[in-house]
Amino acid sequence: SGLPHGVSARITCWITTFITFERCICLVFPLRTKSVFTQRRTVSAIVLIALSVSAGISPMFFARQVVPVHDVRFNKTKFGLVYRENGISVESVGLYFNATSLICCIVLDIVCTSAIVRVLVLKSKWRRPAATADVFAGLTQRDKKVVKLVTLISCMFLACVGPYGVNFILMVLLTPEYNINGLYQNVFSVVWGMIHTFEAVKSSANVLVYYNMNSKF
Repeated sequence: SGLPHGVSARITCWITTFITFERCICLVFPLRTKSVFTQRRTVSAIVLIALSVSAGISPMFFARQVVPVHDVRFNKTKFGLVYRENGISVESVGLYFNATSLICCIVLDIVCTSAIVRVLVLKSKWRRPAATADVFAGLTQRDKKVVKLVTLISCMFLACVGPYGVNFILMVLLTPEYNINGLYQNVFSVVWGMIHTFEAVKSSANVLVYYNMNSKF
């Protein structure tokens, strides 16, 4: 169940980054947004994300196989996961893809969020001479609220996805000992438990943040 969960989580990360990129384009090139992000292109992008992530993680599904394993301690035969021939090398491909994918996702989110905040601040200054004091105060408050919302959502995303990326980098560097059956299996289990907690917090907190800081974007 861990790998299907990983596929879903990775797809969610990339869709979140795609939405941030779309917001960035809406501000930087407002007149071209409708022509760039059509319904067909958006659906195609989401499908491409899902297929790419699934294809990148697929080697990890084929790296191991379920076989009967005799447990000497209890004199019982149980089914367990065992690496196939060259399974470690095959799994490394998926690990490299995951680590690279998450790093690219994080970098792109940081760049787009920084661009959004920068453009909002510049547009707020640009409107200052043309607006009355009361109107400008209202616009400034709205812009500040949007900046806070975008920044907070991005920080939450990075704080929850960052440990994911670090963990996959460790899996690449410490292969094959850093896994559920390796030398560091206890650390591996604890870290993944914390990551799943971060995911639950992010999913739950996003709704509360949007509800309390909602603004017309």
